[in-house]
Amino acid sequence: MDKLYVLVREDLSSAQKAVQACHAVAEFALRYGDMISVIEWSDKHKTIVIVETDMDGIYKSFTQLSGTCSILQGFHDPDMGDALTAFACLPDKNGKKLLSKFKLILEERP
Repeated sequence: MDKLYVLVREDLSSAQKAVQACHAVAEFALRYGDMISVIEWSDKHKTIVIVETDMDGIYKSFTQLSGTCSILQGFHDPDMGDALTAFACLPDKNGKKLLSKFKLILEERP
């Protein structure tokens, strides 16, 4: 588990995407910071990959990834009606394959 992945909603502004990603990582660290896999990621890797999907995709992906991430932490923003706006996860090989299909935030695609 060399990378922490964060999936955010693509309908948010660039600033909101960054903030929601930070919220998800903060929740992840606060809840699971004492787990061996998180400590190992923090000590050895520190790489964060932020990707985006649409509103339906974030819920679908959260469900799909629940079986492929050793840790999966969502962030529901109270200022957005408690909607799921982002989540952070440490995926296994299958989870990485699924997450690799998403666009990196701020990446231009034709």
